[in-house]
Amino acid sequence: MTSSQVRALLSDLAATFERERAELGSLDAAIGDGDHGVGMARGFTQAATAAAAVPGEDAAPVFQAAGLALMSHIGGASGPLFATIFLELGKAFAEASAPPAESFASGLERAARQIQRLGRAAPGDKTLLDALLPAAEAARNATESLDRAQAAAAEAARAGAEASAGMEARRGRARFIEGSGVGHPDPGAVSVALILESWRGER
Repeated sequence: MTSSQVRALLSDLAATFERERAELGSLDAAIGDGDHGVGMARGFTQAATAAAAVPGEDAAPVFQAAGLALMSHIGGASGPLFATIFLELGKAFAEASAPPAESFASGLERAARQIQRLGRAAPGDKTLLDALLPAAEAARNATESLDRAQAAAAEAARAGAEASAGMEARRGRARFIEGSGVGHPDPGAVSVALILESWRGER
């Protein structure tokens, strides 16, 4: 995977989150403080700018620059979590001996483990992990090509995001509202699906 491809991904994501800003804000307002869409749009705009400034053809430094920008600009608890996805993908793609599909799957797996540790969350807690964990597993089972791994991850992430609507929140502000957010998808899980669908080229 080249740096140009990662820069294009970040540019697409900046446009995606700007377009989805209001919808993500509405999802978050139902179970949180309503600022998720604004934070994601701001973070990915800055990530795209940071990615564009990285010279060379290696993908890893572009992922790293994007991750650091997300950490600084998304805000709140979401910043470090979404940054972790890109930082871990950067580490995985830095291992040049691995095929791209293997690096992709490995990056998602590493990110999921790190986020579990950072957020002290588990599957079923109604967090972004409910999209990221199935995406990582699906990618690992489809490493015959990068396209297949990306497609499998995107489909699993979207299914996980939709399934999060039926979960009771055990982390975040949603656990304090009546019904613990049941009936509303987790905005972080939806954002993971958007990221992986953009990578797949669906948006």
